[in-house]
Amino acid sequence: MKKLIITISLFIFFAGSIVLTGCQSNAQKEQAAKQKVEQAQKDAEAAQLKTSNELEWKAFKAESLLKINKNENNIASLRVKLNKPGKGLDPLYEARIKFLEKQNANLKIRIADFNGNPSEWESFKKEGIPDLEELGKAIKDFTIDNK
Repeated sequence: MKKLIITISLFIFFAGSIVLTGCQSNAQKEQAAKQKVEQAQKDAEAAQLKTSNELEWKAFKAESLLKINKNENNIASLRVKLNKPGKGLDPLYEARIKFLEKQNANLKIRIADFNGNPSEWESFKKEGIPDLEELGKAIKDFTIDNK
């Protein structure tokens, strides 16, 4: 009987010490909860940034495609305007028009091929917007430069 009582006492002592050492203190629980909240906030901010980048990309794409189509129309009207009856198009103007058409087509391809990756979006925005604006300005100023 003494053996049984001693065995049960030891069992209870070990079980109690395992339970007590396995539990976290309030400070540890509080710290773990804070970490979870911070992680949730970071995840929410990342999701919001991704959503805003996607919306910004869609707006940029729609606006850019409109500008590219406008550039295509302007290039076509330049071609008609500069095509002199009986002579055809001046070779220098022809080369410049082909160059503008190629730039416009390249921009259209770059926009169509862009996958919307947020890390690439910032660099694309820095390169794509000025390229599009420069092309529009070059088309507008095309007839101002008299060779």
